[in-house]
Amino acid sequence: MNNSTLLSFDIINQSQHTDLGIEAWLDDNCFFDNTIDQGTVHASTNFLDNEGSHKLIFKLKNKKEFHTTVDDQNNIIDDALIDIRNVTIEGIDIDLLLYNIAVYTHDTNGTSDFAEHKFFGTLGCNGTVEFNFTTPFYIWLLENM
Repeated sequence: MNNSTLLSFDIINQSQHTDLGIEAWLDDNCFFDNTIDQGTVHASTNFLDNEGSHKLIFKLKNKKEFHTTVDDQNNIIDDALIDIRNVTIEGIDIDLLLYNIAVYTHDTNGTSDFAEHKFFGTLGCNGTVEFNFTTPFYIWLLENM
């Protein structure tokens, strides 16, 4: 029997910029691809909970130099950021697991080499966040708590 599992999350844009784009992928399926207006957008997808490996990817795109304001000493005084919050699988909040396990790969919007960083729920540079898990999800959850 194939069981369907719900993956859901909120995308939050607190800036005035409405041209930042977000893609969300589960395995090889892009299930969300849009620019984000100010405020919160809820996204979700269903997938089969058959035994196997899965890869969840969030991708920030379209961020440009003008999205970040710096002072005379090059300190950031205002920035356009996108938050990913309230991530759930099967109704279980996995934000803390996501932040501990996911890898955020970016090049600081072209100012450095590509590198892997911890993900704390905020996308501030064009790049990808990758989170790997397996199903059945409850077994994976027990092994990773």
